Parts: sequence; structure tokens; C-alpha cells
Amino acid sequence: AKFKVHSCSMDSGYLLDSIFEREVDEVLPADSQESSAEGLPSFSCSEVFQCLQSCHPEGLVGRGLLRRLLQGDDPFPTNFHGNTIRLCGHVFVTSTVFSAGSPTPFLLLRQGINQLLEDGSGTENLQPLFRQCTEFLHFMECFVHRYIISVDRTCTDKFQPPVDRVAMKMADHFPPLLSQLDPLEKTLSGLSPGGRGHLATTNQISHFVLHSHWTVLSVLYRLVPVIGASSFLKQAHSTIEALFSYAATKHSKCSSPKERVSLQLVVCPCVLELWLLLKCTLDHLASNNTTSFWILVSQILEKVVFPSHDTSHDPSRDPSLDPSLDPRESAEVEGSVAISSPDPVGFAWWVLPQLALLYWYSKEGQLNRSSRDDRSAHSLPGNWVFVQELLPLTFQQGSSESQLRCRLCCLLLLSQSWAPAIGPVAKAWDYFQKHMNDSFRLPGGSVQDYITSEGSTPRQWLQYVQTLCAHASRGDGCDITPHQERSSFELFLCILATVLGRGRGQEGQQMWRQLKGRFFSKIHRRWLMDLTSSGLRHLTTLFLTLASVADATEVGIKMVGNFVNLDLGNPQMSRTGVLWRGVFALLLVFEERKLSMAELIDKLQPVLSQTAKVWKQGASDQRSLWEIVSMVLDGVQEVLESPQGIDLGATDLIGGYLRELLEGSEAQQLGRIFQFSDAVSSALTAHFHTLRREEGLEEQEAVTHSYVQGKERLKAGCRAFWLHCCLPLLSRARDPIPNPQISGSMATITAFACECKELLSENSSASTFFEEFGTNDAASPSLASSYLCHVITNDVIRQQLLCTEHAQLQVAHTWFRCVVLMHNPPACATHVQELTRLLLQLPFISSLITASQTTVSTGALPVLQQLLQAINSRFSSSPDVCESGLWRERLASLLGDLPKYIEPALSGNTSGESLKSVVGSDILLAHII
Repeated sequence: AKFKVHSCSMDSGYLLDSIFEREVDEVLPADSQESSAEGLPSFSCSEVFQCLQSCHPEGLVGRGLLRRLLQGDDPFPTNFHGNTIRLCGHVFVTSTVFSAGSPTPFLLLRQGINQLLEDGSGTENLQPLFRQCTEFLHFMECFVHRYIISVDRTCTDKFQPPVDRVAMKMADHFPPLLSQLDPLEKTLSGLSPGGRGHLATTNQISHFVLHSHWTVLSVLYRLVPVIGASSFLKQAHSTIEALFSYAATKHSKCSSPKERVSLQLVVCPCVLELWLLLKCTLDHLASNNTTSFWILVSQILEKVVFPSHDTSHDPSRDPSLDPSLDPRESAEVEGSVAISSPDPVGFAWWVLPQLALLYWYSKEGQLNRSSRDDRSAHSLPGNWVFVQELLPLTFQQGSSESQLRCRLCCLLLLSQSWAPAIGPVAKAWDYFQKHMNDSFRLPGGSVQDYITSEGSTPRQWLQYVQTLCAHASRGDGCDITPHQERSSFELFLCILATVLGRGRGQEGQQMWRQLKGRFFSKIHRRWLMDLTSSGLRHLTTLFLTLASVADATEVGIKMVGNFVNLDLGNPQMSRTGVLWRGVFALLLVFEERKLSMAELIDKLQPVLSQTAKVWKQGASDQRSLWEIVSMVLDGVQEVLESPQGIDLGATDLIGGYLRELLEGSEAQQLGRIFQFSDAVSSALTAHFHTLRREEGLEEQEAVTHSYVQGKERLKAGCRAFWLHCCLPLLSRARDPIPNPQISGSMATITAFACECKELLSENSSASTFFEEFGTNDAASPSLASSYLCHVITNDVIRQQLLCTEHAQLQVAHTWFRCVVLMHNPPACATHVQELTRLLLQLPFISSLITASQTTVSTGALPVLQQLLQAINSRFSSSPDVCESGLWRERLASLLGDLPKYIEPALSGNTSGESLKSVVGSDILLAHII
């Protein structure tokens, strides 16, 4: 009887009255078998599943509905297989529910929706209504697949209506159905993931609205082969407009651009599922020359950004202009939802990267966690054409730094996801080239904003640039947080590094060829002269970024050439200091990328020489020029100390300008040059040890080329260092009043000459310095004692220069001279005491005193007396004249020209007590006589 009621053609009102007068539990015929609707998925929210991490595993996407939709499979292969189906409390024949064209099923659904919305404030009858209405939506999609799409359309059955007519009639019921629900934008406002009590009830109603839109879109998508794509595209357009309308309202409530850009477009995982459905279905249909997801999104956003702009006849909207898009059928429909925003340009920028994120999700709703390398190899579909239209508005006059930061953050995220494009980079450069002298700071910013980010040394500047490039390379297009504190110019550099860094092979080379002309054509001398020190810092950072990710040699030559033209030797510290630090940071970039520095250093040598000549001649602004000289020394030192700098030609930086700097420096400035000398000699020695280790580790065949070539470069550097630095230092050590710090540098050079003697020429010997400062009576006692304190502690020097008895006696003689001449002054006593302690470590001296079987003293004079007594004892016990004569010679070597040392005491320069304590020994008096 019920079957007959559903088959009759009656007035719909009468039919509804008749149906709802019947009992829901009416007994079915015995041979009937009702379809099962257990365990079907539904939209569900939970605070556990964050919006940008994954869809809910029990949701529609998580349960595989999206994947089966795109593959054209049965949406519910294990459900709805009975002969009859219960929908909204009434039983229908499964295969003909919608075939007869009766509006009854949809009227029943709408009746249920009315009850659901009316009882939404309570919870008593909601669960059965939710279940009935949700099952209806699931079955409707299942019916379309089984009884419309999967049937043989060539078969004519007079008892069955044509499937295209059934499909058209079904589609006609969807607009009234959706209009009965709350507007989608209002529904999204009521969502509260994880809500309880009344919020949980509100969430259920909101989820049902979302489910209804999902089902209508899914059914229309499945019906495309039957009724065409226009109905689906129109519904997709309306859904996206509604989603954007809510997003614009949410976006406009934030007070600052920074807050706006941090918002999430997706309210809960269920909204994410709806976005994924739109993206996947639109792009899947795009293969059949229909509108893709990005084109539809762009058309809607254009109405927001350009409200008076008609895109239907705009040639710039030709998708063929963007290589990532194919020509598509326009989906331009008249939207009924108003989208308004106080910052339409910012709203469009905010939306784009969050929608780009949809392409990282799988068809099961899981965010793809593949590595950055994998992602860069497969760029996501995008729409740079629309971005190009946004850029003029982004950089228009009056845009604040805060707005620029937010919009460039979004552009950076797009650059990390979409295929590399140079258009946005070139447009951004056009802007920043005109504003290079700006500070790019926020008004009322913190003190940190006024501290230069690049640091105070070339190495720190390089690390700063590497941080910018690293943030760009590690970005996944998802998280905006790491970039929010960057200035707009820093974000531009990140975008530049991203685009050039992702370009591969021929494509990357072509992109660089196009960009370099755009960049270099605007960098000329007149423009450079107008740059302030801040502008030069920005330009230098730009050059360093380009050198890090593009053709470093080409960039480096251009940078050094421009800077040389700006007169690097000019003592205007605010500008020249920036240039020099940038140049040495560039050399460190070359070292990082294992590129030869020779060509760049050749261009720098004339400037280094000119700077040293100006310094030697005594410039008027000596203080500022010394700051430049110090900066040059710091830079050369950093490059030479870099792990591979010497291998790449950094030793070419050791030139004749160092001699001129030494000759023109005063005593108070020599300390910095001594530090430089110590650091360079240590770097050369360390590199030599590295070569020796490599020689021992590698096979002989491998050593033949790499080791010999590296050794030749190091040999040239060592000889240049000896000629231009060591010998000039030796000359300065002969000053009437030498700098007290020079003894340490002389000892370091002595150690360098001992360890690297095979690299130096024959007339470059460590003994030169040892004889000059360690045994020469002409050397001042203070300089000699300090020098020997450094020398004796060095194992290499002791093995090579102090291994003989004669050399140790020479050291003892110098010590004796220092004891006589320096014993009393407190400032000198420290050096004498330390030298006394070290003297006792020399093998010959130690054995001599030990043989005397006396307790070793610690003071200089007691040790002197013990040493003289030990020699006297050995002299007295000598068995023959020859040995006695040998000890007499040893004593003479120890004492030397004693009257010359006592003469100052006789002239009143040494205290009588000191003289008495020194010459109070009988042996010493006998030697004098």
C-alpha cells in the first residue's frame, strides 16, 4: 500500500498530509529487505584535530568519500543494498526513490530540516532527526552513482524515465533545499570546535549545514557527465563566495595587519574538508576544459579587490599568461553573497597562501610531511597572474611598513609552494630600489628594531644572510610565524632567495639571466652616491644574498667593481666601513661555496695599497682612517682563518700594504697589528698541519695533485707573510723603545718558521728571530726575557732551537744578563722569575744543578749562585786540563762580557745591594779579575 502511495501523482500537500498520518513503524511485506545505513561517516569536530594538521579520521574525507568521489567509485559500497530504504521515517523502493520524479523525498527531507531548525534550542529530538537527515544525504549521493551514472544509457526501458531527466529533476530540488538552511557564512560563525552543551548542539546543526553543501556539490559533480558542469560550477562559486564572506568578516575584526595575517582561514576540520572537496573536484574537472580551483578563486577575489573591474573581457585574465594554468571555461556567475573588507588587498593576500596549503593534503585529509627537497621538485598549482595584479596595489604610495610586512609574508609563503616566478621579485625590486635608504622599521618599535641585524663583523653579516636564506629554504608554505618579525626588505630578500634557490638546471639559469639584467641595470654610480650608510647596508645584503643563491662570481665582480668606484679608501667611516665589511663578507660567501677568490682579491689589491699609503703619509682624519685600517685587518684575518679560505686564494690578501701599515703605525696602534700577525701565522700553521694529515690519510696517487697544489698555494702565502709582515715586524722590534707586546709576536713568528720551515725560502729561518731576541746582547733585557718566556714553552722551538748544549747556555747567558740588569725593578722581576723557572726545565741546566745534589731554589739569585757553584764543582773535579778548560769555556759562555753588565752599577744605575748579591761569589770575582 505504501509503494502505491509513493507511486501516485498527487498534490504534494495532500501527499505530505497522508504520509505523516501513517505510522513510521508500518509493517513491510514479508519479502522486503530494508537497506542498512549503519556506520556512515559524518562531519565531526574535536579540539584534538587542529585545522591545519589533518581532517578528522571519522569525517567524510577521513573515511574516503573524497577519494571515491574523484575516482568515480561507489561512495558507500557496503550500505544501501536492500530492496527498500527508510528515509526520514518512511520506506521507499531503493532503486526508484528519485526515478519517478516525485518531490516527495525532498519534501520529507525539508520537513525534517524544519523540525531540526525549530528544535535546535533543545536536545530531546535532535539525534534521531540528525541521523535521518544525514542518512538521506548519504543515500542521495549513493543513488546517483548506482542508478544514474552506472546505468546503461543506451538501453531504453519504457517503464524507466531517461536518466538525464531524473538527474535534471534532482538538481532542481537543490536550490530550495539549501535556501531553507541558514546561510553558510552564518553557519560558520556558530562553529565552536570541541564545544559542549548548547555549543555542541549548535555545532551539530552547523555540521549538518556543511554536510548538505558537501552532498549537493558531490551529487552535482557526479552528475557532470549527464547534465554538464554549469550547475556544479555555479554551486561551487556560491559556496566559495559564502566561505569568503565569513572569512572577510573575521578578517576585518582584527585591529592590526599583523593580527590579520596570523588568523586561520579554516575554522575547524569540517570546513577544511569542504575546501578540500572544492579544490579537488574543480581541479579534477579542469582536465575537461572547465574552470580550475585557482581561476574560480581569483575571479571571486577580483570582485573584492577590484569591485568596479569586469573580468569577463579582461585580456590580462587569460590563463595562458601563467604557465601553471591551462585555458579553462569561465565560471563567472552572478554571486548573491556580498564580500566586503576594509583592507581588500590584505584580505586577498591573507587568503591565497592558506588556500595554497590545500594542495599539501592527500585525498584522505592528511597533511603531506615530505621533505623540502621533495616539495621543491614538485611545485603546487598556483595563479601568479592574479598575484601580479595584486602587486601594484601592494606597493602603492601610502602602504605602511606593517602592511608591507604582512603582504610580503604571504608572498613568501606562495613562493615556497608555487612554481618559481620572477615577476613578483622584479616588481618588488622596482619598489625597494627606490626606497633603499629607508629604515624599514615600524613606528614606535622596540630598541631591537634600531640595532643593525647584520652584526659588526663580516662573519656575522654572512651568518645573518645565511639565516635569511635558511628561513626561505626551510619554509614549507604553511607557517607564517618565523617571518613575522622580519622587515619588509628582509622578507623581499627571503623571497628572492626562495625563487632563485628553487630554480633548477636550465630553468634556474634562465631565471637568473632575466633577473640580473633587471637588478644590475639600476645599480650605477650616480644611484650609489645617493645611498646613505643604511642604504649601502641594504644593498650589500642584497648582493650577499644573490651571491649565496645565484652566480656568486658574477655577483661578486659586480659588487666589488661598484664598491671600488665608490673609493673604498675614503675615510668616511659611516659609508666606507659598510663597504669593507661587505667585501670581506662576500669573500666568506666564496669560501662557503668553495669558489676561487683570486679575481676579487686582484680587484681589491690596488685599493688596499692606496689605503695603506694614505695611512703611512698621515691623513688629516687619522682616527677615522685607523678605524678603516682596523676593519681591513679584521676582514683579512677572518677570511684567512676560514676553513677553506687559504685553499681558495685568500693568501693573496697578504700583500705589500701590510709593510706600509706597520711602518706608519704608532706604538698604540701596533698592538692590533701584532694580534693580526699572531692570528695569520696560526692560521697558516694550522692549514699546513691539515695538509700533512691529508697526506698521511690519502693514497699516494690522490696526494700527487691535491696535496701538491694546496702546498704550493700555502707556500706562496707563507713566503708573502714572511716578506710583508714578519720582516717588517723585526724592524719595528729594533726600535729604541720597542712595543712591550712585540715579544709575543716575535715568539709566534719563530714558532711559525720552525713548523713551516719547508715552505719558507732558505734565508727565512727561525734562527734569525731567535738570535735577534734570544741571544743578542743588543736586545733590551725586558724584550729578551719576555721573548724567551714565550719561546721556551713551545715544544717545536725547543726541539729545533734548544736541543743543543750551546743553545741552552746561550739562553742561560741571556738569563744571567737579565738577572744582573733587571733584578730589582718590580715590573721586570716577574719576567725574570718566570724565565728562571723555565730555565730549570732545559735539559743541560737541569742536569747540572741536579748533579750538585742541592735543593733547587726558586729565586733568580739563589738559582744563579747554585748554578755557579755547580760549574765550580764540576771544574774542580775535572780529571784533566782539557775538561777543566771545557768547563771554563762553559762558565765564560754563561757570564759573557761581565764588566759591561756591571758598568751601569758603577755609574749609579743599579743598587749596591743588587750588585753585591750578584758579584758576591768568589767564582764571579775570580772571573772578573
